[in-house]
Amino acid sequence: MTRLSVGIIPLSADRLERLPICGFHRWLFAIIALAFFFDNIDLATMGFLLGSIKTEFGLTSAQAGLLASASFVGMAAGALMSGALADRFGRKWVFQTSMIIWGAASYLCSIAPDATWLAIFRALLGVGMGMETPLAQTLLSEFVPAKSRGKYLALMEGNWPIAFICAGVLSHCVLWNYDWRTVFFLEAIPAFFVLCIRWVVPESPRWLDARGRHAEAAAIMDRIEKIIMRRLKVSVLPTVATTASPAAQAAKGHGGLRALISPAYRKRTVMIGGLWFFALLGFYGLNTWLGALLQQYFLGRHTGFSQRSLGDRALGQESYMPGDISWGNSRCLRFRADLEYVARGKYQLSRRGNDAVLRFRNMVHSVCLHP
Repeated sequence: MTRLSVGIIPLSADRLERLPICGFHRWLFAIIALAFFFDNIDLATMGFLLGSIKTEFGLTSAQAGLLASASFVGMAAGALMSGALADRFGRKWVFQTSMIIWGAASYLCSIAPDATWLAIFRALLGVGMGMETPLAQTLLSEFVPAKSRGKYLALMEGNWPIAFICAGVLSHCVLWNYDWRTVFFLEAIPAFFVLCIRWVVPESPRWLDARGRHAEAAAIMDRIEKIIMRRLKVSVLPTVATTASPAAQAAKGHGGLRALISPAYRKRTVMIGGLWFFALLGFYGLNTWLGALLQQYFLGRHTGFSQRSLGDRALGQESYMPGDISWGNSRCLRFRADLEYVARGKYQLSRRGNDAVLRFRNMVHSVCLHP
């Protein structure tokens, strides 16, 4: 496919970096991002269900706090072990395992007999989430060339607000007729998406090269290059710019935690770590507790207020969306005005109409008139 100097074997990283972005990369992004999306929905759900769970099990605020924190404890454990496991067993294997863990744990949450078991299952679910979150970004970054990597990683991060919106909408719809257990059961179903990962997503050639499995890495790269040439309808790909051999790269030293706290990266590690810590402290802290606090405050003040009403606040998550995927200001304002027009009753929705339509009107009214 490419002309190389005699005796020089290109690394998978060199072959991947010179590939043009095409449908293969976008399809791979869609699959990995969708798995990441399902993970985030599971994580966001507790904020919308905590009030109902607290009421059913008769929990105090302190007990509810421990229950809400269980998944984050699991996430910390999963994130700490995922790197070592992925380096040892491969990116794809750990990614698939994480999906099985959170899918099974979500189902177990739906049949938890009491709050203690629910906390245990939420912690187990958190382990799967913690393993998948860094692995999804790693797997994607090892396939996408550096020139486009930032764009695709940023788009995948846009999953967070969208997933929170969908978790709120799902909770809002399901809690009208069912309970919080049904929500957890439904969120276990996307774990079967692991089959798509198994069949479509290849193992990272970069990892295979790093493990000395060069023949397997070269075979995967041959398949990828054939797919890209077929999609682009070309017979030759750009020439590979060879860099150092695997042995020379290994001689430069090892990465990991030691590299992050080395003098060259210490300041950046502290700055980025601090940024993420305080950003997620507010983000998770607010969204985990807001539902239960609103239910507790308003339950005795407004007739008809319940946990299912809290799904409405999910639409406010659009403020977290990055500019790349949010609507333009004028278009968003026009859409908001149209919704407000409906909400104020200008279209005279009949009270005898379908209950679902009336519920949608009430939801739009709460969002547009009380942002």
